[in-house]
Amino acid sequence: MPRPLEEIQDELISQLHAGEPIDREAVLVAHPEHREQLARFLDLMTHLESPPAVEDLRPATLGEFRIVRELGRGGMGIVYEAEQKSLKRRVALKVLPSDLLGSPRIVARFRREAEAAGRLRHPGIVPVYSVGEVRGAPFFSMELVEGRSLADVLKARSAGQDAGLPPAGPLWQRWVVALIAKVADALHYAHGQDILHRDVKPANVLLEADGTPRLTDFGLALDLGAPGLTSPGESCGTPLYMSPEQALRREVPLDPRTDVYSLGVTLYEALTLHTPYRGLSAAEVFAALRQGTIVTPREVDPSLPEAWERVILKALARETADRYASAAALAADLRALLDGRAAEAPPPASQAPDPRGRRRPIRLAAALAATALVAAGVAIV
Repeated sequence: MPRPLEEIQDELISQLHAGEPIDREAVLVAHPEHREQLARFLDLMTHLESPPAVEDLRPATLGEFRIVRELGRGGMGIVYEAEQKSLKRRVALKVLPSDLLGSPRIVARFRREAEAAGRLRHPGIVPVYSVGEVRGAPFFSMELVEGRSLADVLKARSAGQDAGLPPAGPLWQRWVVALIAKVADALHYAHGQDILHRDVKPANVLLEADGTPRLTDFGLALDLGAPGLTSPGESCGTPLYMSPEQALRREVPLDPRTDVYSLGVTLYEALTLHTPYRGLSAAEVFAALRQGTIVTPREVDPSLPEAWERVILKALARETADRYASAAALAADLRALLDGRAAEAPPPASQAPDPRGRRRPIRLAAALAATALVAAGVAIV
């Protein structure tokens, strides 16, 4: 039986945002019944993922918003800097292109992001101001964060630049831990509102000019109080930051500990400038998980105190029962490290110390399935 067109489109969006190449001809040959629609869809995705052309930057109007410039684009929409004329304020305006309106699933995901983020009011979360529709195209406006993402900072540090932040070593490590503790506070608040983020990663942590972190991009958010928003078996997230239970899809229900795991990967990367796995592609990450290996933080950076490594490994525990029960518990241990107090985290039972000091196993109970990921534009100036 032919697969539904929307299901195929979802997978293609996921591959694009995972950074995986798409063999256009192979896709069209594999789905001859949808060849024309998929060809047009792939053309659109290529356009959305490409840098904007000069003509795309001309000022325009969308309802009461005057478009100033484009900030970012991706499979789930285009983000502009805009002026809300009625209030004379600058905002980040996210718009779903009209070409995608024919996919009810994509439209539903776009609206879900607006609804989820619109319910949250926390100083560590980028707020949604308004939601609307103009000429059939849905949009929502957000606070414009004038800064850069944590991903941009880590990229600069990896290139040997100081990024205007503390130098490598203890000062950098303390800055990172304090930052991640604040992100954990924001996540704990969202979880208290029954919202799972499901795509916590450096690119979705924006930094204001003074370094204050703001969590953004709730495009993959799951409302625990409204079952049915996610299709059975749907796997969402960015492969490098997905929790094991996200990768396992149907077999393990998700709860706040899945975001704790993703934040643990973000903490690991910010401290070491590496991720816990060998390789960066989705295939390499899943292969590493299947083989049951994780590179311990002190293997990458021996200067990290052992107590700090224990906290990271508890956040990255394979079994949810061994992980931090909440983002608040992780934040508490991170602040204990900064204060020189003993953290609550012992070595997780499923990741006991290796006498060789090398890698620790994280064996999964079932084979990992393919991932699907949808990323939204990020409002950064």
